[in-house]
Amino acid sequence: MIRNRRWASMIALLLPFAVFAAACGDDDDTTASDDPATEDTAAEDDATTDTSPDSGGDLSGTIVISGSSTVEPISIAVAEKFGEVQPGVDISVDGPGTGDGFELFCQGETDINDASSKIKDEQIAQCEENGIDFVELQIGNDGIAMMTSTANEE
Repeated sequence: MIRNRRWASMIALLLPFAVFAAACGDDDDTTASDDPATEDTAAEDDATTDTSPDSGGDLSGTIVISGSSTVEPISIAVAEKFGEVQPGVDISVDGPGTGDGFELFCQGETDINDASSKIKDEQIAQCEENGIDFVELQIGNDGIAMMTSTANEE
């Protein structure tokens, strides 16, 4: 849950990029190619696209994220990637659980709630009571499976 549409839009745009970059990233620092045309294009791209921490970062402020412990690692990874591009933004991530995260979020104490379940009617009512507008963004699904070995006797 995100309290501010501007942050919601920013996170919605950044999250797929971060996931894509992590999945498609290359640990190799070389851009060698057998095709000279590809090499020129790669060199042009490197010259015009600077995403290093020194490349800017005109945003500043604080973002507080709390909620599901199963979503916490994703938020930490996104916060780290975002921090590389926008070092002026301080992002804290905590994972006490979805319910505790909603409690903090609906009281206005956090900006983003990591949730591993949909927001409940009573949580919506609490947010409305406190003037908290939110945007619900589904970024994935998680699940739990009970598995046992056939060798177990119990």
